[in-house]
This record gives sequence, C-alpha cells and structure tokens, in this order.
Amino acid sequence: MGTRDNLNKREMYIKKVVTQDKLESIQKRIRTIIKSSRELGLGNVKDIFISDFKDDNGRRVYDDLWLFFDNYWLEARGFETKYDYTIIPLDSAWVSHINIKKKEYDLKEAQDTSIMSLYVYLNIDLLLTLKATEENCNYLKNITLKYFMKHFKPK
Repeated sequence: MGTRDNLNKREMYIKKVVTQDKLESIQKRIRTIIKSSRELGLGNVKDIFISDFKDDNGRRVYDDLWLFFDNYWLEARGFETKYDYTIIPLDSAWVSHINIKKKEYDLKEAQDTSIMSLYVYLNIDLLLTLKATEENCNYLKNITLKYFMKHFKPK
C-alpha cells in the first residue's frame, strides 16, 4: 500500500472515530505530529490509532495518539494539547505479555456501548495503554493483531 493509500485510510479512520466538533482540530494536530515524526527520521507512518474513552457525561475524550512505522512505535500523550512523545525502537523492544479488558465487545462487532482497554507490557520495563470506545474497539483489535501480537515473545 502506497503513501497516498495510507493517507486516505488515515483520513477515513479519523473521520469515523472523532466527533464532528473536534474533527478539524484533531486532524490538524495529527498532521503536525506526523510532520514531527518525519523530521525525527522515523519514516512513513503505516497506521495510526487514537486512544479514547468516555468521560462521566458520556462524551468521548481523545487522550493519546499512536503512530506505527516499520521500525518504531510512537506514542503522543495528551496529543490534543501537548507534544509529549515516547518513541519505541522495535529492534530492542518486544512484547512480554498483554492484558485485554473489554465490555460489551465480542472482538467481532463493536456497539455504541463497547469498551476495550489494552495493556501491552514490553521487555524494556514499559507499559503501553491503549483505550477504545464504540467502533474504535474494532480498530484497536486490528492494531493489536497487526503490531503487538507480531512482536509477542512470551518469557
């Protein structure tokens, strides 16, 4: 899949999981973070994931952005308001174990009430936390299979 295809896929994903009131600002922020990742020499973004949860009023909150590259994973914590990056080089990091918590999600079809949390423990004493609600649960499952299970090396 070429760079243009990845861009179109990203845009479709963002439009699907981000609420209309935040769409423009989040799209702009993601473009800025991707530009920064290029300036850091990480290569082309293969996939993205926007970690989200619902607040006490039932509104979606977008907290972390994940970028996936051939040789790195990048977490942008609190990406809507700050630039706080953790870059994980895949030549020295592997997944030791994974904890999945889910509610009203059968790992096949997400509902409006679906929730999924993923805790990925790396051999380099780093815990990755990704969260999803509604249809974003399907994307989190796919990211889990495509990136985290691929680097799974149980002790």
